[in-house]
Amino acid sequence: MTVSPVEETRSKPAIIFVHGNMQGAWIYSNWLKVVHEAGIAASAVDVRGHGGLPTEELIGAGLNDYGDDVAGVAKTFEHPPVLAGHSMGGVMVGVAASRTPVAGLVLLTPSPPANLPGAQAVPPVDETRPLPPADEKTVREKYLPNHTEYDISAMLERQCPESSTAANDRYELRVAVDVEKINCPALCIAAGRDWPITHPPGQDAAVGEFYGAENILLAEAAHNLMIDVDWRPGIECVLAWYNRVIADKMD
Repeated sequence: MTVSPVEETRSKPAIIFVHGNMQGAWIYSNWLKVVHEAGIAASAVDVRGHGGLPTEELIGAGLNDYGDDVAGVAKTFEHPPVLAGHSMGGVMVGVAASRTPVAGLVLLTPSPPANLPGAQAVPPVDETRPLPPADEKTVREKYLPNHTEYDISAMLERQCPESSTAANDRYELRVAVDVEKINCPALCIAAGRDWPITHPPGQDAAVGEFYGAENILLAEAAHNLMIDVDWRPGIECVLAWYNRVIADKMD
């Protein structure tokens, strides 16, 4: 976990950033610098089996388990934090927010919860072993389509295996979020260049509506908008919303 030197307060709660499939806290390195410079406490966390944690922890781990990991981190803060989740991390932070108080939710190109009306399922994977990291072709197609002329070796090297149980929780829509237990403002950011198989047009906006969130579409952004060629628009949206909705509300 990366912790900001900025002190979190009730009027300026910390932001906890949560990664998605096969990734880790490292994916937020650019964004954390910007958040820290804005005077906001922030952390990026690795759920079990990610970011160098023992991969044995992936066996049988599902999105509910990951959500428990995030809720456990949130409870270590003095004041309820804002939870920001990318892709499958969007389900993780939804689960966590239904289990512990939070000041806000940020959903970044989020996977849908099982109880989202009309959510699109995806063919499942072999659940007998963890999924290996994605190959270069897949990463460029699904996650970084704007990187056609750019080296993505750093992304490929940092990927980790993923729990096939967690992957199928998302693909087969097996984990619901009890949104009635969540009482906080939310922001949802969709990427116009996302992969349409897992993020068909309009689905991310529907996720935002499910949480009662403000919806923003970044038309030129890729799925992994935190490390896109131009990664700044996403964090600028997050900070603008945070300052207007979270910090102002707490004052």
